[in-house]
Amino acid sequence: MSTLTDKLLGSIPKDLSFKVELPSKGKFYKSFDVNTGVKVRPMTFKDEQNLVQQVSNPKFNLIDFILENCVTGVNISELLTMDIMAILYKIREISYGDEYKVSVTCPKCSTENIVDFKMSLMPINYVPDDMQDPREVTLPVLGVKAKVRFVRKEDNTLFDGKVSNLWRFIEVIDECFDKAQISQLLNDDRFPIRDAKALINAVTANEYGVVTEANYSCANQDCKNVNIAQLVMGADFFTVS
Repeated sequence: MSTLTDKLLGSIPKDLSFKVELPSKGKFYKSFDVNTGVKVRPMTFKDEQNLVQQVSNPKFNLIDFILENCVTGVNISELLTMDIMAILYKIREISYGDEYKVSVTCPKCSTENIVDFKMSLMPINYVPDDMQDPREVTLPVLGVKAKVRFVRKEDNTLFDGKVSNLWRFIEVIDECFDKAQISQLLNDDRFPIRDAKALINAVTANEYGVVTEANYSCANQDCKNVNIAQLVMGADFFTVS
């Protein structure tokens, strides 16, 4: 005799995993197998129960929880930010649905607008085939070359976006490999902000990954100003909308 579980869930395959197209193409991961790729599974009701039980724990990290439970095919600690975001958007799509609504205020008339993002249609900027890690960057003000390595998941505790921590990810500046001298240079009051930004952009590779901006026309018929909406992962991102 079939049970209720067999009757209602029997037709659902046990393997619900989906392949994710990584912005990095998996180029920089030792654990990546191009033949199998990285796969994610949808969050389940049981996952959400476990999440709710731990959310009050100050040591609990939502992103770590989701990645560790829903991702296969890559060592999580190796992941670059661009790939983490692509993975999270895919998990959100297959778990809670393709649509995610964002409320934004028109900067011209202050009207509240609802912008509907579709996870499956968000463009992705992929890294070029000749991209390397470490990568080379030219500092726009000082005019010298630097070679930097990407920030990975395992580096999160070492990098918080501050220039004072950048030295950890810089291999060489102007042919100088001395980390102490590089740190001293970055923390000098005279170090140009444009060069600092260039280094931060290089180590985070934020020009690649999922495009999280979309144009929208203001719903106010007297305005109709075309603005840009940004999809930001809020507290309700991993909930049913």
